[in-house]
Parts: sequence; structure tokens; C-alpha cells
Amino acid sequence: MKRIQIKKPPFKWSISSAFFSLIVLTVLHGSCNKFLDIDVPQTQLSSASVFLTNNNATAATVGLYAKMMSYGNAFGQNATTFMGLSADELISIGENDFYNNQLTPTSASEFMWRDYYQLIYNCNAIIEGLDQSEKVSAALKKQLKGEALVVRSLFHFYLLNMFGNIPYLSTTDYNHNNQVSGMPTAQVFEHLIIDLNEAKTLLTDAYPTAGKVRPNKATAQAILARVYLYHQDWELAEREATEVLNSPAGYDLSDVNEVFLANSKEAIWQLMPVEPGYNTWEGFNFILKAEPGTQALNELFVAAFDPTDKRLANWVGKYTGTRDWYFPFKYKVATSGSITEFYTVLRLGEQYLIRAEARARLSKLIGPGGAASDLNRIRLRAGLNDTEAITKEDFLMAIAQERRFELFCEQGHRWFDLKRTNSADAVLAPLKAPNWQPTDVLYPIPKSELQKNRNLTQNPGY
Repeated sequence: MKRIQIKKPPFKWSISSAFFSLIVLTVLHGSCNKFLDIDVPQTQLSSASVFLTNNNATAATVGLYAKMMSYGNAFGQNATTFMGLSADELISIGENDFYNNQLTPTSASEFMWRDYYQLIYNCNAIIEGLDQSEKVSAALKKQLKGEALVVRSLFHFYLLNMFGNIPYLSTTDYNHNNQVSGMPTAQVFEHLIIDLNEAKTLLTDAYPTAGKVRPNKATAQAILARVYLYHQDWELAEREATEVLNSPAGYDLSDVNEVFLANSKEAIWQLMPVEPGYNTWEGFNFILKAEPGTQALNELFVAAFDPTDKRLANWVGKYTGTRDWYFPFKYKVATSGSITEFYTVLRLGEQYLIRAEARARLSKLIGPGGAASDLNRIRLRAGLNDTEAITKEDFLMAIAQERRFELFCEQGHRWFDLKRTNSADAVLAPLKAPNWQPTDVLYPIPKSELQKNRNLTQNPGY
């Protein structure tokens, strides 16, 4: 079978691993400024030496973001690709287990579990090191711990939505992590909310460095708004999204061609490229200059756009070869010696849609403070007329459609939306027959992890 080729990290890691290392990269690309004006250690940082100085502690935290942007890591483009294939955004060129919904406990989803828990482990090591350090300043401790909590929460959120009942790890203790069981979904949400609320108290409205490449308070609030939406805490989702939209950081919607540029005014949190010659892996992997080798945009998805939608004209690319092939064109740089695009983890467009849905669920539809105003902000940016929705059901359908077009091929939003709204069977069964089964909404727990930890339970269907 033809599969997506993934460059895997050169080391092995499991949930039970006691090994802790942080990769620190200094980025000096063309016109970009230094990520951090500090002396970065030249090699791996040991847990004994990381927290002896402010500079080393900061460098360890920056290493998290470098790892998130490294090629082969499961975050970003790989997650976007796999979950886009699992849903109805991308088609596979050749056989692919994600596209065919035929994953097994030894499929490629295994390295997503591994990579995410590796980053979580590193977050926990940073938090523990900061708590124990007598050398790092109090102000920096708060900032760095807040950042680590944000990253830890983000990856637990993704694991929860990909794998279901997952362990929520908040320690580096080997004996604990080697015996932990998967938590019920409600309990994982509780931990997410606790971590993100603590991060809010530790972080400030200002970013700690130039640009938006490290989390601030609004970053924690934006993830928390998403968590509350998924947990169906509508009032709290509305509140957190409103705080982001009104943040002193001064976010605003960008023109569709400026959304994913470095330091875009819409960006809440971005990651800086770390490999010379590349901006984002989305741009490198998605932009077609020849016949596609692994995946392309689903023609049915492209056809569903309003023909006047600016997102169709600017975010969907076309390559004509043996036929017309479509590809995600949100990131427009495949390779370049200069950096113009940063990877966008969180942006304002999603917050408008979170608040619109929360308000619609609360039957706040028309007028000031209603779902219509938020929905129409996104539609106006796309060059579309105001929504024609009238009833609550109309609004929920319209918002779901807007999320589909606004957030396509961005870190699995569509895959998660289909599952959280119980729409996966209705949408995917006709497209994926005969391979689709209702149990396919969750990925399998890796066989290697089940063998290491007998307290983990495999998901149904595997």
C-alpha cells in the first residue's frame, strides 16, 4: 500500500520513558530577528543544569516550540494531513489507512501518541524544574510555567479528541506514568480547565518576546474557549472568547491573504520556522507543482464553496496535469530563503466562530450580543453577504458550514467538529463505504503502549 511518508525523529520514546531531553534551536533566518537574545546551550540540556539560570530555563521552554515545528513531529502538518484524510477534506492518492478508516494498533497513529506524550513529558519536566529551582527569578518562573501549562493542555486536548479516554500526565514520575489508566472524558476536561485557568493567572497580556511566537494570556484563553465549547459549557465559552476578542493585545481580522503571515494581526499564537529554506511544512507539503503523490483536496469540498467566497479564490490552489487537482493554499510559500510565514496555531477567526456557536446554543441569535454579528464578521471578511439564518437550528447549521470553510486543513478542526456534533456517521458513512464504522471516530491506542501498560484499554473496534 502507498502511504504518506513521514520522517520520524531519530530517537524512541514511550509514555513510560524516564529519559528527558530538550532540543534547543536558535533561529536566524534571513530578515528574521533572533528568537531569543540569549546564549543557548549547545547540546541537550540535562534536568540537573536546566534551571540554574534564567537563560537556560528560557531556552528549555523555547525548545518545546522548536520541537513542535521540526519536520516529522506529529503536530501541525502531519496532524492536519491525517485528520483531513480521516474526515472529508482530503483524498488519498493510493491506499492510506487514515483515508480508508482502517487504522490498526500498529498504524501511523502510533507516532502521534508518542510525539504528543513526549512533549507533555517535557512540559512536566519544565514545570517540576521551575517549582524546585532557587535560581530562576520569580517573574520568569510564572511566565515559563504558564507557557508549559499551555503546551501541556494543547496536546492533552488533541490526544483526547483523537484517542478518547487518555491518561492526563502531570508528572515525570516513572512509576506513576507506567501504571496510569485512561481517564473518562469528563475528567480529562476537568484537568484541561484547571491547567488553562492556572496559565491565565501566570501569563500576561503582553508577549514575552517580539512577535507572537510564545504564549501570552490570550493564548491560554483561546484554548480554554475551545475546551469549553467542546465541553458544552456555552456561557464560559462565550466569556473566554469575548476576553480574547477584547484583549489588550489588540487582535483583529486580517485580509484573507494576510492571515498566515508572520506576526499577522489575526494571529494569537504562531510558531517560528526552524529549518533553513522552509517557512511552514504545510506550504512545503501541500502546494502542488506536479501531480500529487500522496493527497489532494477533496473535489466535493471545493465544490461546496460559494463561488464568490474569497477563501475559495485565495485559500484553494489548483494544479492542472492529467486532471485538475486542488490543494490547500493557505500557506503560500513552499521553499524560500526568507521567512514571510509563521505557523499559526491559534487565530482570531476561530474565536468569532466559537462565540457565535456558544451564543446560538444559548439562543442569543440577533442583535447586539447575538450569534449573527460574529458569524457575519467572518462572512464579510470572505466577501459574502450576511447570513440568512433565522432560527436557532439555522444558525447552528450556518456556523458549522462557516467553520468548515474557515478552518479547513488547520490541525484537524473538521475531524473534531464532525465528532463533537455527532455528525461523523451521517457525513462520512456515504463517502467512506464500505470501510466506515461508527467506532472509527477514535484512533486505536498503540499496541506498544498497551504492552507496556496493562492499565490502558483499547478503544472499541480495534
